[in-house]
Amino acid sequence: MGVFLFFTFAICYLVGIIAITIAFKFFRRK
Repeated sequence: MGVFLFFTFAICYLVGIIAITIAFKFFRRK
């Protein structure tokens, strides 16, 4: 159960970083 929780947290963390990176590039372009 702990491993599943760790993977869920890792995926959310990676998705958050990717979303911030895309948003940052999008706002810099304007």
